Amino acid sequence: MEHEDLQAILQILEERKNSLQTDFDPTKSWLSFCENYFFCVKQKMRLYDKDCKNKFSIRCKQNFRIIAITLIVFILSVSTFICVKTMKDPQWLSAFHYDTSKNLMDKNTIQQRYGLPPLPDHIVLNDIPKNLELVEDDFVEGVSFQRLKLCYKNPKTGEFLNYRLFHLSEEAIPQFEKDETPIEIYSKDNIDFYIMKNIDEFVVLWKIDNFECQLSGTISREEFMKIIDSI
Repeated sequence: MEHEDLQAILQILEERKNSLQTDFDPTKSWLSFCENYFFCVKQKMRLYDKDCKNKFSIRCKQNFRIIAITLIVFILSVSTFICVKTMKDPQWLSAFHYDTSKNLMDKNTIQQRYGLPPLPDHIVLNDIPKNLELVEDDFVEGVSFQRLKLCYKNPKTGEFLNYRLFHLSEEAIPQFEKDETPIEIYSKDNIDFYIMKNIDEFVVLWKIDNFECQLSGTISREEFMKIIDSI
């Protein structure tokens, strides 16, 4: 390196020292210089030559292009994976935004575990509040019905959610309790969900063919609506 090159280096380091608000670290400053300017010296170009500035600008642009292309490829790969996964299993994504998937059972699992006939869509739960844990799993088979009951509870607050699934014969009519609060009907995907109150609990009922479902619990109405919208 020539004398004027060393002077230019020292001038750069001095300017950085004066511009910093905190204590000047010569080691970090030298490493930064090596990373951003030293390639000019290796190519026998002066720091103040126009060629060196142009090459530094080109190098930055090339690095930016590499980062941008890598990011685009990553986004496309993730998007393709999500699309393919969602086409194969439309419900798989729900576990990431509301529920802990260990607490839920899909249609196939319920059918195989309890010997139920094929379940229609909009029957099983896809999302529940993540602070609820499965504490009870009960199945009863009677003369005119089959009933599955899943009980979830928040161990810290005591809030709970009960899910009941009935497979009914034509003559079976289950009974449900409610207070004097008017029934609200919420329609989604051509299914009517009947929302009512029973003292300090919310109750939701809906029916598809010979299947009838019931949700009840002390979680908030907003959380009930999120569950309904996910079904």
